[in-house]
Amino acid sequence: MKQLFIFVLFLFLLPNTALSFRINEVMHDPSTSQGSDYYNEWIELYNNNSYNINLSGWKICNSELLPGYINHTDLDIYLNTGFIIQPTSYVIITDGGTGSTSGTDVYDNFNVDKNSIAFHIDLKYMCSSSGLGNSGDLINLSNGAYEQIFDYTYLVNLGYAKGDGNSLQLINGTWHSAAPTPGYENAASQEPEKNKTSVDIELTARLSDMLYVGEEYSQLFDIKLINKADCSAKDNITVFYNVSKVSELIKQDIFSKEIGCSGYADTGSMIFNQSGNYTLCGAIISSTANDSNKLNDEDCKEVSAIDTSSLPCNVSISITTFKEIYWDNESIKFYNNLSNESFPYLIEYWIEDLFGNVIKERTNTSNTNQKSYSPEISEQDLVLMIKNNLHALCNDSELSDNYAEKIVIIKSASPEFSHSQKNSSLRIKEIYLGSDNKASFGQSINARIEIYKGDTSKSSISLWAEDSNKNRISKETSISIYQKYMKYILTLPVQLKPNCDYGYDDGRYFFVLEGLGQKDSKSIDIEGITKDLCEKTEIEKTKETTSGSFIYLITDAPSEISPEEEFSVQVSLKNEDDEEHKAALWSYVYRGSKCYCRSSEENKIELLIEPGKEEIVTLRNKVTGAEPGDYKLKVNIIKDSQKTVRQLTREIRVTGPSEASTQQSFQSSSEGKETSLEAKKYPKTVFYSTTEKTRNLIPAFTITLFAILSAVLIWKKLS
Repeated sequence: MKQLFIFVLFLFLLPNTALSFRINEVMHDPSTSQGSDYYNEWIELYNNNSYNINLSGWKICNSELLPGYINHTDLDIYLNTGFIIQPTSYVIITDGGTGSTSGTDVYDNFNVDKNSIAFHIDLKYMCSSSGLGNSGDLINLSNGAYEQIFDYTYLVNLGYAKGDGNSLQLINGTWHSAAPTPGYENAASQEPEKNKTSVDIELTARLSDMLYVGEEYSQLFDIKLINKADCSAKDNITVFYNVSKVSELIKQDIFSKEIGCSGYADTGSMIFNQSGNYTLCGAIISSTANDSNKLNDEDCKEVSAIDTSSLPCNVSISITTFKEIYWDNESIKFYNNLSNESFPYLIEYWIEDLFGNVIKERTNTSNTNQKSYSPEISEQDLVLMIKNNLHALCNDSELSDNYAEKIVIIKSASPEFSHSQKNSSLRIKEIYLGSDNKASFGQSINARIEIYKGDTSKSSISLWAEDSNKNRISKETSISIYQKYMKYILTLPVQLKPNCDYGYDDGRYFFVLEGLGQKDSKSIDIEGITKDLCEKTEIEKTKETTSGSFIYLITDAPSEISPEEEFSVQVSLKNEDDEEHKAALWSYVYRGSKCYCRSSEENKIELLIEPGKEEIVTLRNKVTGAEPGDYKLKVNIIKDSQKTVRQLTREIRVTGPSEASTQQSFQSSSEGKETSLEAKKYPKTVFYSTTEKTRNLIPAFTITLFAILSAVLIWKKLS
């Protein structure tokens, strides 16, 4: 019975003269001149057999066959026990009505064959609506033993006009709108179909064998019009489909689609909410083309849905463009890249300016194909940020890398922005602070600067913060500009150091802008620290006592390293408990799901920490196979035999032997139009000056010189 149920739901949509007992005609929307809809509607049944049919136990609208579709509780309407319909006979099922002739308005207002059998039920309560719905409805006819099934879902796209008085009639296996013929042969049964091309319409279930729970599918079927001569001419195809799980109907719906010769987009939709095996079935119920072969008008397919939400994964996202600087109206082509595409995902992407104004609306995509955007600007230049968010249908262990952004610069070639002054100049116009006019360590502070490049070959400009002794308290933000006789008004970020060890006092500090042979500075007040940027201290309470705790944190680690060069990380482990604890810890550098090391546990150290003691552990690391760029340093810690691994992370940068500077040209109008660069927590150093490079080489030079002198002294002593 369960298997039969699956096929029943689409079989009714294939009206065919081969069905010996069937619903033959439906009056669902009488004209207003005929009176009330309820009392002038009917359903005509026809016995095409050569023998009598006993309708004992037959039902109109059997709720057992249509679970979830019935809207009323009293719809299992049994026909009379022992009710007999003879061969080639008609049955007219009507409402009780108010008329006098046969107890129904139908017999007063329509030419009903008096030889047809009249049966009166309450048609006000049909299968899916109150009365036969004017815009569409489903009628179900079944016997008690499920031996004969005929269901019909009628639509309004069969040449029907509202209230035109026509009925829907089964003519040559297809439903049409025609003049009513209650109790008689349908009006155009012998008339050839006109204005229809003769083609073979084929419907095929398109879904893949393996699907994912929670993902929406909108390409359920392939529809082909085989042997169609002109594919530019569109035909309207209407399909009924349902999805079932074992014997439970999950969804049923109808879609119509205009098709030339083939199509599969927007052919129904389905979201599987649970894992398991499903059956997708569909059938063509009407078309504007004359279907010459109805054997391939329906199809079913077994599919399986799996739930990947609990499967562990680590998927990261990034954005790449072909370049960083574009001209106005030039197409920006970019990719949303995933580290792992084996799980279903949804990517939300959009474009903003530096003030958070959305330039390109948020769009969702389920692929990593190339995207594009063509900007139009009225200023000299505009800084845009391409942004995205990743939603992966798996248990992602690292959500911090599910967001990415990419800065691009749009330049205008208009001559109205050019100048002719020879001498260069630069000035810090304003430092954007809060209402209290103060900043905190660890913040990213934006400064509005004004630059004019005259007749000079110099191009580098740097911005940083320092104390009164010229000790830098921030990262250096650098840009390079090349166009002479051009004015630039920019907003650049400066990332203040976190000051987690409170090495800097609160007080007066200075922003310094230098480049093109010019220099300018502006003072600011800095107080306090941004605590959430400082290294997090993990504190775990022991089960034995609520007074003791186990504290661990990174006390020293470099912010920049060179590939293949060994470096050290110091971790403090403090046992404030009254019992001895065992700890295992190791560290490595990674980006995304890749570890840039020979083995993630190659520097693993295990030790015992006595009650009330603190141990400083040095972990030696070496990065292998890493290109210059931003990475993360991770320290893993396990206490005693616990399975939970505690993790401490820190940003770290891998530099190259000759770090390539990203030279970005920023331009803006002489009218003072402004752009801004949005900073990350720790902005990259875009440019290194010669002085800065020399300063970075001093430690290495000192160590090398000391080693040479030591070797000379030892050699002299031995000789």
